[in-house]
Formats: sequence, structure tokens, C-alpha cells
Amino acid sequence: MSFKQITASELNHITGLKFK
Repeated sequence: MSFKQITASELNHITGLKFK
């Protein structure tokens, strides 16, 4: 996954999975 081209929605989704 490219963290350079990550959108706010994707970031929110990823962090949501990590902190869930």
C-alpha cells in the first residue's frame, strides 16, 4: 500500500482497523 498516495478515508479506515 502506498502511504504517499493515501486518502483521508483510507487513513481513517486503516486507523479504525488498527485501533478497533
